[in-house]
Amino acid sequence: MSDLPETVRTAAVPFRDVVRGLPAERLDDPTPCAEYDVRGLLNHLLYWAPRLLAAARREPAPPQGRW
Repeated sequence: MSDLPETVRTAAVPFRDVVRGLPAERLDDPTPCAEYDVRGLLNHLLYWAPRLLAAARREPAPPQGRW
């Protein structure tokens, strides 16, 4: 992760650690956001994070499903 800006790394490292420790049986659990269960929230973050990073770098967004 050394190629990421420091602010992104500051958020990404704890997120990575939480996701790595998440058992598969918890993916259907609710989150504080009523619109998302854990799986849906992860999908949302995994979709948008690369696009937001590309925007911050003033680069084209990666194609859907490619990051």
